[in-house]
Amino acid sequence: MLEILPKSGGAVSRVKATCDDCQRGEVIPCEITRASGGVWSANEGQAHAKLRGQGWSIVKGKLRCMTCEAKRKARNAPPVPVAVQAVAGTDKGPTREQKREILELLQVSYDADAGRYRGADTDGTVAEAVRGALPGWVADLRAEFFGEGGGNEAAGQYADDLAALRQRCSDAFAAVEADFEALKGKVDQARAVRDDLAKLEVRYASLAKSFDRRVGAKVGGGK
Repeated sequence: MLEILPKSGGAVSRVKATCDDCQRGEVIPCEITRASGGVWSANEGQAHAKLRGQGWSIVKGKLRCMTCEAKRKARNAPPVPVAVQAVAGTDKGPTREQKREILELLQVSYDADAGRYRGADTDGTVAEAVRGALPGWVADLRAEFFGEGGGNEAAGQYADDLAALRQRCSDAFAAVEADFEALKGKVDQARAVRDDLAKLEVRYASLAKSFDRRVGAKVGGGK
């Protein structure tokens, strides 16, 4: 699917291509024209050519990124002979053909610079795309030729989101505790004022009572 992106000022017109299998997005420059009816449309031929140059495929109207296209080719590969499957199921490890397919998939699904898989791919998803392969074989080849890290972007994003949420939770509790301490201080101040008021009321009552006795004595003496 191609989506025309908003253009501002002298910026180059762009479209966003979305993989129909994994929903991965890719933004590329592309000519955009406006029809007589006012509808904008992208130059699909130009966009598809640029996407193919990046390893994407357009098969029967479906857009696939390089990773999904490699998986599709692996799924559509000729069946492995039964004799080969029997060998592959032993502890002898993958066949030469399986190794080749695994390495081809790793080239498009593993980011050696980042030390992790792209998107949500794993050793297991690569193994699923190669008939008769085991995740352990993929892990061994990946570690030998690409990198030790078996994680992926999706897991990394979850970890980043979790860390950010933990920090927000910690900050929220710290703010509440600060507010509580401030409120506690105000409550202590209010209690001190209340105690001073109570003492003053007792003193006032005592003075008023003493004043009443004096006035009463004077009035009584005058009679």
